[in-house]
Amino acid sequence: MALERLKSQNLDFEKKTGNYCFLLRDYYEILRTLIDAFLYTERISISNHQCSNAYICKNHPGLGLQWQVLETTRLSRNAVNYEGAMISKETWESVHPKVEQYIIILGIAINKRIGKK
Repeated sequence: MALERLKSQNLDFEKKTGNYCFLLRDYYEILRTLIDAFLYTERISISNHQCSNAYICKNHPGLGLQWQVLETTRLSRNAVNYEGAMISKETWESVHPKVEQYIIILGIAINKRIGKK
């Protein structure tokens, strides 16, 4: 589901309008869904995003997920959702490459765990 959501992202719209809020929010939701799925393979369910992000960073350092990137993205997403904040192009460009990388890493790791290639 998370990877299908990724396919529906419209980068051109965001670039034309200069509004990166929805794109950041949606990418974070994709990332969060994949983190939850990865943790589910260990029969772990954490309802708090900050805690699940901390857990995966601390217990799975081999994945290469950086706490600061996850936390910055989470806080930016929260600012959009709960405070109506705008996301600058600079903020988006600072997290986008890592978030995309993490989505790929988690997708591969999940597939390995469930025996899918």
